[in-house]
Amino acid sequence: MNRRSGGLVKSASRAVSKRASQAKVGTKPLTARKQYWGAVDVAAHLVKPTARDRRDYLRWLDAPISRNAILYEEAYGKHATGSPFAIFAHLLKDDRFSDYRHVWSVAADLAVPQALKKVADNPNVTIVRHGSREYLKALSTSEILINDSKFRPYFIKRDNQCYINTLRGVQFDAIGKVEENIRFGPYANSQRNLLIADYVVSTGSAFTERIANSFDLLGVANTRFLEVGNPAQALLPKVNRTKVRKALGLLNTDTMVLYSPAREAKSKVQGSAIADDQLLHVRELHAVMPEGYRLIARLPGNPDIDDNDEVSSCVYTGTLTANQLMAASDMMVTDYSYIAARYVPTGRPVVFYRPDQIIENQNRRGYIPQDQLPGPICITPADVREHLDPNAATLATIEARRNCYNSQWDSLQGENAASLIADTILNRADTLQGRSIANDCPNVLVYPGRLIHNDITATFLNLEKAIDPEHVNLAVVLQTNVDPKNIARLSPNTRVFFHQNVKHFRTSRERMDYFSFITSPESATTFGRQLESFFTRASTRSFGNTGFSTVIDFSGYSRVISAMLSCTKATTHAIWLHKNMADEYQERFPYLRGIFALYPRCSHRVCTNQQTLDENSADLPRVAPPALPPTEVIKPFFDSTGIAPDGTIEATGAFDTDGKFREESPFEGAVRFVKEMPFNPAMTNFINIAAYTDEKNQSALIEAFANVHRDYDDTRLYLVGEGKLHGTLQQQVISLGLQDAVFITGPLNNHLPLLQKSKALILTSLSEEVPSAILEALAMKVPVISTDVSGARNLLEEFGGGSLIEEKSSNEIAEAMRRFLVSGIPTSSTFVTDEYNTQHSVRLTSSWM
Repeated sequence: MNRRSGGLVKSASRAVSKRASQAKVGTKPLTARKQYWGAVDVAAHLVKPTARDRRDYLRWLDAPISRNAILYEEAYGKHATGSPFAIFAHLLKDDRFSDYRHVWSVAADLAVPQALKKVADNPNVTIVRHGSREYLKALSTSEILINDSKFRPYFIKRDNQCYINTLRGVQFDAIGKVEENIRFGPYANSQRNLLIADYVVSTGSAFTERIANSFDLLGVANTRFLEVGNPAQALLPKVNRTKVRKALGLLNTDTMVLYSPAREAKSKVQGSAIADDQLLHVRELHAVMPEGYRLIARLPGNPDIDDNDEVSSCVYTGTLTANQLMAASDMMVTDYSYIAARYVPTGRPVVFYRPDQIIENQNRRGYIPQDQLPGPICITPADVREHLDPNAATLATIEARRNCYNSQWDSLQGENAASLIADTILNRADTLQGRSIANDCPNVLVYPGRLIHNDITATFLNLEKAIDPEHVNLAVVLQTNVDPKNIARLSPNTRVFFHQNVKHFRTSRERMDYFSFITSPESATTFGRQLESFFTRASTRSFGNTGFSTVIDFSGYSRVISAMLSCTKATTHAIWLHKNMADEYQERFPYLRGIFALYPRCSHRVCTNQQTLDENSADLPRVAPPALPPTEVIKPFFDSTGIAPDGTIEATGAFDTDGKFREESPFEGAVRFVKEMPFNPAMTNFINIAAYTDEKNQSALIEAFANVHRDYDDTRLYLVGEGKLHGTLQQQVISLGLQDAVFITGPLNNHLPLLQKSKALILTSLSEEVPSAILEALAMKVPVISTDVSGARNLLEEFGGGSLIEEKSSNEIAEAMRRFLVSGIPTSSTFVTDEYNTQHSVRLTSSWM
C-alpha cells in the first residue's frame, strides 16, 4: 500500500491474519502492528502534517461536498471512547441514518481501537489514518464533522459543512487564558475551532458561559451551544462491569478505587519528573487503602514500572478503556473535573486528590469552580482515606456538593444527548437549534499591533476607552508571539483573537506571489487574485462564520495581518496612517510598499491629526501610485480618569513632608512602597512622560538638561516610562554626574501627582501623533514644551498652553528650557476634556459602528 494511503479496515485489515487484526494495543510488537497497518512504515506517520499534507487538503476544497458523510475524530485520532463515539454508536443504530457514511480518524502510531474493530465489516464505516490523503479528503468533503477537541491549524470549514465540537475536557481543562504561562499557539487553535464550529456540545448553561467567556466568544461568535449533557455518559451503562472486573482480577467483595489523574501540559517538558510524581501519589494512596479496597491507577502515558515494585499491581497499562475502568469501579479519585463529570451520573462517589493545592492556582485544573465540584477536595492521603468509608456528616457534605454540581453544571441527561444531536444533524437546514451566545451589537475587529509601549499602543488604548461595550463588541486580533503582559493592558471587555500564520498554498503561483509580497519591497505594488485567495482563506480559517461590521487595521505596519484584514468580510474596512507614511517608506520600512497596495481596499484611511493627513495626501502619491491619500481625521479619545474638570487630581497623597515622592500599592492587605524618590515641589521640576526609545529622543533631553542645570541648580528632570533604553539612559545620567538631578523613574502606576507638581511637561520626540501626556498636561493646566512634531503642533495650536521647539537637537532643547525659566509660557490652555472627546470621538462610534 502506498505510504500515504489511508484506507485501513476496508483494504489493509482484511488482508492480514485474524490474530494480527485482533492484536491489543501495547501488547504486540511493532512488526505485528505494521502488518495490521498494511506493511507501512508506522514511524513515517509520527510527524506533524507537512506542507504536502496541507496542499493535498487544499486540493479537495473545490470538490463537491459528500452528502451524508460524517468524519469523527477524538484527540487527533488517539481515542474512540468519548462523545463522538457515543454519537457514532447511536447513529449506526438509528434507521434514519442508514444511508450515512461514517469515517473514523485513527492516529498512525496506534492500533485501531477495539470498539472500531467490531464495526469494521459494516459497509458504511471506513477507518483512515490521521493525516493520510484519505483523511484529508474526508476532512475537506464530509458534510458533517464531529470532533471532541480540535482540528489542525490548517483546517478551514467550508460553507456547506456542519462542524460539531463535543469539547473533550482534557484539551480544555485549563480553560482559556486563565492558565498561567500560557502558550498562545495551542490556545489560539482551541479558540479558533470554537469560533468556526456550528455547534458546541455543552452539559448546561454554566458550562456554556464558562467556555464562552474564557475563550472570548461571548457576543461575537455565531457558534450555537447544544446544552444536552455529555453524550459519553451513555457509554458507561453499556459496559459489562462483571467482565471488566474479572479481567482486572478483582474479587466480588473487593471495592475498586480508580485513581485517574490528569495529563498536565507541563508533562511534555518534564515527562519523567511528572511520571515519578504520579507514581509517588499512587504509593501514598495505596498505603492508606483499607482491607478489601483495591486501588487501580490509570496514569497518563502508561509510565514504565518495575514488576517488583510494590504498586506494580495497582498501575494499569492494559487495553481496557477509560469507560470500562470507570464502569467497573466503585469510586473515583482524580484531580481534574472533566473525567469526574463523566463519572458523576453513575451515582458513585468522586474524591478530588490535590496534594499541591496549597501552592497552586485553585482553579487551574478545571472549568468548574472549587466550591461547585461534585466531590470533596483532599490534600493528604489521610483525607482520601477518611472519605473511603465516610460517616454520616461526611456523606451529607458529599451529597450537598453533588447536588450543587448537578444544579449548576450538568442536567445529567447525557443518555439522551446523542439522540438530540442526531435530530440537530437532520434538521439543521430548517431549524436553528441550540443556545446562541451572539448579541445584536455590531462586531468590530482591530489589529492594534504588538501592544508594546509605543505611540500606536497608547493611541489604541485611548480609542478602546471611547467604545461603549454595551453597544459594540470590540475584538482585537494578535499574533501568537505577543507578550501576555501586554494583553493585560487591554480592557476586560475587549475580546482577544489570535492569528496563526499557517502558510499553505494551492498553487506554485500562489506561493510565489505570497513570498514576493512579504520579502520583496519593490515587487509588492499590486494585490492580485492569487494573494486575495490566500488571505481570504487565512481570514476564514481564523474567524470562520464570525461576522464583522467593521475591520480596522490600527497598526498599519504588518503586511500579513494587513492583507488578511483587507480580505475579511465586513461592511467597513479602515486603516490608520499614524505618520507620514512616505517618509516611513523611504527612510525606515521599504516593505510598506506592499501595504500601500492595500490602501485602495480600505474605505477609510484615517489620520489622528490634520497635519499628518495633509502630509500623507501630498507625499503618498509620489512614492506609491497605488496608495490613495487619507480620507479623514479621528483624534483619539482622552481618558481623563483621575483629573477633575478644574485640573486638580483626586489622588494627591503621594508626597511626604520630607520631600520624597512615594507611590503606594496594596499588597496582601498591607501597604507596600514600590517607588520612592526625592521630589521637592519648590524646585523647578521638568517631567518627560514617554517610552524609553530612540524615537522619544531622551538622550538629547538629558544632554540639554545638563547644559541648563549648570546655570540653574534648582532644576530637576524626571523621565517617566519604560522601554529598551532604560539602562542606557541611566548610564548617561551617571556619566554626566546628574544622579541627584535627573531621575529615571521607570513605569509608575499613577504619574499624575508628579505631573501636577511639575513646572512643565517637556517632550523631545522625533515624531508624535496625539500624545496623551500633552492632553493630560493641558487638562491639568501644566505648561508644555515640545518639539515641533505633528501631534504636538496640532494640539498646541488648537488649545494653546505650550511652546514648540523647531529643531530637535540638544542645543535647541536647552534654549527652549532656558526661555521657559526666564519668561514661562504666556498662553493659557483652552482645553476642555468633555468638549474634546465629544468633538473627535463620536464619529467613530456613530457613523462606523
